[in-house]
Amino acid sequence: MATHPFRQLDDRGLFVTVNTDDPPLFNTNLVREYEVLAREFGYNAAGLARIARNAFVAAGVEQPIKDQLLQEFDAWVSKNR
Repeated sequence: MATHPFRQLDDRGLFVTVNTDDPPLFNTNLVREYEVLAREFGYNAAGLARIARNAFVAAGVEQPIKDQLLQEFDAWVSKNR
């Protein structure tokens, strides 16, 4: 993880997301991937929420669905701060 460029890409303003690609092959899930971001790259709750929100923005769904998902996510984050 020390050489993975995730944090550098994020710090430079690139739009980053977290994905699991092939959970059985890599023995992971999204919870573990976010734990890695916190543990290895020093992300706090606000940083993790921002990255999670990116996934909704990048989702390949119709805009009304995306807008609804973003609204629900933003409400959940505000409620759980």
